[in-house]
Amino acid sequence: MRCVYEAANALDAHMVCDLLCQEGFAARVQGEQLQGAVGDLAAAGFVRVVVDEENYVRARERVLAWETVQPADMPAPASEPASADRFWIGLLTGAVLGFLVAHLFG
Repeated sequence: MRCVYEAANALDAHMVCDLLCQEGFAARVQGEQLQGAVGDLAAAGFVRVVVDEENYVRARERVLAWETVQPADMPAPASEPASADRFWIGLLTGAVLGFLVAHLFG
């Protein structure tokens, strides 16, 4: 068996494995059990998709074609206020709401 794809995680690996299986390749995911052992660290190189040696070239071509048609990364969201700004906004909002509730129901 030869590695045709190193995945970022088990979900990514299974997507590629399913794609290859639909194309008629005997592919399987290896190393997904090791992903939980690393905890919060990146599991780079642990989870991979493998195929038989004789199918490696065609399977690798299919994986490369799949990678080229993937959508680009999503644009970064608009910047959020800094945590200190969020603190003051939350404090001010809470004070105003507290004042209104105290005067309406007090």
